[in-house]
Amino acid sequence: METNCVPVAANTIPRSKGTRPQAKLDHRTHATKFLTALIASVEEELGGRERLGVMERNCVEGYCGTVLLVQNLNARLARGESVDVTEHARVCDVMLRIASHLGLSKHNAEAGS
Repeated sequence: METNCVPVAANTIPRSKGTRPQAKLDHRTHATKFLTALIASVEEELGGRERLGVMERNCVEGYCGTVLLVQNLNARLARGESVDVTEHARVCDVMLRIASHLGLSKHNAEAGS
């Protein structure tokens, strides 16, 4: 039997204009509140959400997600739990690469001078 199913990439699924992926999260959790506030803060640092393109907004969300992961790993370290050093290094590397792509380090250096 032949099927006519065509795989659909996640980025081609239509979304309502202006909705964010975290819109479906439980906004009562500390992690979601932190993530939402951090995204808004980074977008503001970059000149406001309305000035950012789709790719930049996705990079901001990816950057903020990695910040949350790094903080989680650091909290586990502080509690004395074991943490995979390779995983920690990988997440930190991704976070710094996204920040560099967004120009966050350059922007902060200019703001400090």
